[in-house]
Amino acid sequence: MTYTDYIGQTGIIVRKYDQNNQQVGSDENLSWAQVGVGAEFAEKSWSYTIPDDGNTNCRYEFTYYTKVDVSAQNGNTAVQNYVSDDYYHQAGEQIIVEPGTGKIEIDKQLVGTPTRENMSWSVTLTVPPGGLNKAVLTDTLPKIDHSGLKFHDTLKAGTLQISGLVKGTENYKIRETSDKFVITFYEDSTNNCSCQFYRHY
Repeated sequence: MTYTDYIGQTGIIVRKYDQNNQQVGSDENLSWAQVGVGAEFAEKSWSYTIPDDGNTNCRYEFTYYTKVDVSAQNGNTAVQNYVSDDYYHQAGEQIIVEPGTGKIEIDKQLVGTPTRENMSWSVTLTVPPGGLNKAVLTDTLPKIDHSGLKFHDTLKAGTLQISGLVKGTENYKIRETSDKFVITFYEDSTNNCSCQFYRHY
């Protein structure tokens, strides 16, 4: 998750209010450099020193905008933003940000017309825009024992086809057992990874 206060903004807006909640003067627009943030935005916080003008019965309001990138998150993400002063006071809030279109999705569809012996399936794993370092897809093959008869699915050798990977940077490994197969994808991708396979009865 990426959380930054600086994207798309030039700094912060400072407003001062008197004891009657009336604004004193006009807005003070400060650049990020004026509150301790460098040109590369490497800092994750900013600071402001209240002027010592003798007027203690007042309040200051600071306005700035934030942007949260949760495209690589698979699920809701808690985002916190807190402020503190030199007198050990602290305040802030936590919000929950939904991944939206950036979440991981999986879809499985029957391909073509099945026969008594074979069925073809297609599985699509949608990777969020932020990519994934690793993804594991597991397909458990159904099996039924009824009245002395065995109805067990098996993966037909040589029928597994995988597409959507970036050549030279992404790869996968397949592990098969008697009741399932597991595909492990490596590196990251902004594309969909599709695999097509046949079950044999």
